[in-house]
Amino acid sequence: MYIPRLMERLEYIHHLRKEQYLCFRNQNHHFLPFVSSSVIKIVFVITKKFGLNSNTKYIALNLYDKCMKNQFQEIYKENRNDKNFIQWKHLRNKIVNLSKIRLISCIQLASKLDSHSNFLRISQGVIALKLIDFLKNQQHEYFFETLLFSEFSVCKVISFQMLFITPLDCIEVLMSILNFQSISELRSIALDILDLVLIQSHQLLSKLQSFKFCSIPKSKSERLHGTNSMALELDLLCLSSSIIVCALSYLNIAQAMSLHIVEKLSLLIYTSSEKIIIIAYIIRSIVNSC
Repeated sequence: MYIPRLMERLEYIHHLRKEQYLCFRNQNHHFLPFVSSSVIKIVFVITKKFGLNSNTKYIALNLYDKCMKNQFQEIYKENRNDKNFIQWKHLRNKIVNLSKIRLISCIQLASKLDSHSNFLRISQGVIALKLIDFLKNQQHEYFFETLLFSEFSVCKVISFQMLFITPLDCIEVLMSILNFQSISELRSIALDILDLVLIQSHQLLSKLQSFKFCSIPKSKSERLHGTNSMALELDLLCLSSSIIVCALSYLNIAQAMSLHIVEKLSLLIYTSSEKIIIIAYIIRSIVNSC
């Protein structure tokens, strides 16, 4: 294990974390999250069906969320002074109708970013679109050219910025620093929990709102960035740490050891140990209820 290299990766994640907080503070709150549980399930089904790498689905969800938000924001800016609501509604519906094609394009791009050898080909993309139609009881005709154009459109609407840090990246870096990478069972449990948390993300955020994080002593980093429960979905390090702690609870780790691990994670991600424990507790309650 090469700790300096791992710490460099962790510092880079912290750098992106700060940028994400700034984006969250400046975010236009007229737009709701586009990645619904149904979209997440579709991405999981397609990546599994075509044998794509594990991280592809998380990169694809990041791409899709960013793409759709940017596309709606562009249309909103162009039409915000237009009093003709019917025209705005027409434009909105046009984007919504394109959403499944954009989703497949995001999976294609994600698979290329995640692997140069095992990626979703256009012919497979057409099959995936037909699969989505089957799941939604719809039927449309798709052409290779449509997917080619859509892939370029996704790149353009996100300004060709396709460097993402996913929850899986965070989990693997933190587990490696803690010297847990050899515990395959822990990684398997953590990834299962991660998938469930993504599907149940709205439930997680809802439960988090019931806790008063302002009463928990905040670290220097949290005071600087104005952390709150609604920003958690952007704070991948905190979420990933809590998932690791939750996964450890299913391996019957001694309480003293668990607390020691929480303290180490707290120091690594500049977040209070109390916050990690609370989120891990909420995640476990969601897992047990499913």
